Amino acid sequence: MDKYQEMMARLLVAGMRADNLPVGFLGGAKMRTLKGVRMKCTKATLFARMEGDALIEFERTLPYGFLHVEAPELRESTIVTVRHKLDFWNAWILNERGVFDDSEVHVIYRRATGLKKLLAGIYPQFEYLVFNPGLFDDICNPDVKEFALEEEPMLRLYGHER
Repeated sequence: MDKYQEMMARLLVAGMRADNLPVGFLGGAKMRTLKGVRMKCTKATLFARMEGDALIEFERTLPYGFLHVEAPELRESTIVTVRHKLDFWNAWILNERGVFDDSEVHVIYRRATGLKKLLAGIYPQFEYLVFNPGLFDDICNPDVKEFALEEEPMLRLYGHER
């Protein structure tokens, strides 16, 4: 089995639906469809791995991994492609420490703007925000959304910022 087939098989086992291909990957929706959407990340399916500070790629031509996300604006079982090393590194740390299981991780897609657009490929795309469980439901509830959005994250990861 080649690496592409292995990746697709692992994604199907992890919950990918054939009628909802990963955002930002072969035939799936474009990443720009995530602009302005706050997503709750329920888990990460990562193919690359870290050994110390070294990144061990799964396959050079394939993504580092995928994030399984939920949001009212997205289809059920949406999966988002992780293509940037820093986005992968942040997801890997959260995954290794069990944060996806114990807390609520919100992900915000951040497109490069202005002059940074010219070099968009070198900038990370995702901001990870870690909260106590239940906040995402409050953010989706119009009655308490205003107050829920004031909640400060326990942890914020974006690029090298901590």
